[in-house]
Amino acid sequence: MGTNDDDEVVIDLLDMLAYFFQKWKYLLAGLVFGVLLIGCPLTYRQYRQIQSKYADTTLDAIQEDMTKGEIETVNQLYNRYKTFRKRITNNQYYMDHSILMNMDPNNVSNYYVSYVFEADQRTAVDYFNDFSLNLDDYKDIALILGNEADPRFAYEVLSIRCTAAADDKIIDADMPDKIIVNGDISNKYRGLVKLRIKASNREQCEKIAGIVDKALSKAVTELTDIGVTVKLTQSGVNYTESVDTGLVEQQQSRMAMGSELVASYNAFEKDNKSSLNSQEQKLFEYMIHHDDFVTQRPSWKKYVVVGGFAGAFAVAVVLCLMYLFAGDFKTVEDVSRFTGIKLVGCIYKKEKPFKGLDKLFLGIAKSIKLRGHAEQQDEEAAAVTVTRITEYCKQKNIDHIFIARDDSSDYAKTITDQMVNDLKTQISGVEAGDPLKSPEDLKKLHSSDMVVRMITLDKARKLALKELQEMCGEVSIPIFGDVVIINS
Repeated sequence: MGTNDDDEVVIDLLDMLAYFFQKWKYLLAGLVFGVLLIGCPLTYRQYRQIQSKYADTTLDAIQEDMTKGEIETVNQLYNRYKTFRKRITNNQYYMDHSILMNMDPNNVSNYYVSYVFEADQRTAVDYFNDFSLNLDDYKDIALILGNEADPRFAYEVLSIRCTAAADDKIIDADMPDKIIVNGDISNKYRGLVKLRIKASNREQCEKIAGIVDKALSKAVTELTDIGVTVKLTQSGVNYTESVDTGLVEQQQSRMAMGSELVASYNAFEKDNKSSLNSQEQKLFEYMIHHDDFVTQRPSWKKYVVVGGFAGAFAVAVVLCLMYLFAGDFKTVEDVSRFTGIKLVGCIYKKEKPFKGLDKLFLGIAKSIKLRGHAEQQDEEAAAVTVTRITEYCKQKNIDHIFIARDDSSDYAKTITDQMVNDLKTQISGVEAGDPLKSPEDLKKLHSSDMVVRMITLDKARKLALKELQEMCGEVSIPIFGDVVIINS
């Protein structure tokens, strides 16, 4: 806002944002109160509505005028309904989450890996015959397949088979602990472990093969740890791409099954539900919807978000109004924009480092407040400011200056006293005071050659600053510049 235009109001969004960050605890409190005062009551109301609609008292009222035969008829019909519903739901779930059901059959990558193993005990054969991946392996495979693949269906993309047989063997009398085959020391059992992987591309196949390879290596280590001599060697890799007609048939079969289930249910509903009288239909509908109630829960997450947002928004509106009508300065840029006078110093209060969330929010607010101005604290900034004023006075042969105080905070008063004392050692005539409050200070202002104003952010009033500027203009005393004090 320019000092020469009372009606013009400039809203700087960055200044307002800094103010909001500075008041972040109020926003957090608004969010919490919004959850407590809005979110919780809405959640409780929905919970009561659900309970009252499907309470046991409602069921008793429906059954009160029904015979046992009518109730039994509805129960039998309801049990058949549940069977249909479960089969339809399970089939649809499989269609939605199965990896094969969602794979493009026209672009299938097939990856084959063969391993040869040799072992001296039957234990190895049994181990590889029963070999399977663990849940973590299937989770890793699901991540490779992407598209939020369900790990429970990851088994569909790979097949692990083991075939094994015992070698012909003789025992050497001199080496009874060794097994001899054709004169050479040999293992007793040999076999093949065959891996087949089906995926959308070669990269997926190779990554899945890597997971299986690690699992097989771990199996060899476990067998070795229990005293089984076993050797596992990869013997071959083959990769193909094809149109999988078998997968097409499998997908079509599942879709046909779903259609048949829905058609069967529709026929069941048409043939049986229409035969019920009004009271039986009412009970049947209650039992169906009561199932939904068992799994239905209040939408507490939605109401928490709504309540929190409403509370934070209400506080934000209040803060916005406080910012607009506060009448003080929020940032260094705000001071420069309002006064149009150069800034000769910016003094930031030395304080303990911010911690926790204060470090984030107040740190951002501080950066916006300074906005490009060098951050100098306490004595250092005050000394630099005194030097600038002193050098200017020497160049212009100014002997009398007036420091317009702003004692709206203890820190501002301390800094001003320090600067006045330092200036008095360099300049013969230095006076300080508040001419808006004291006639004596006003006389000191009139007798000076130059004015320096002290302005405290979040404290100094714009109207007071404008009035002081008008006082200086009345007696043609120049304002050298402003010194901004940031108290927090």
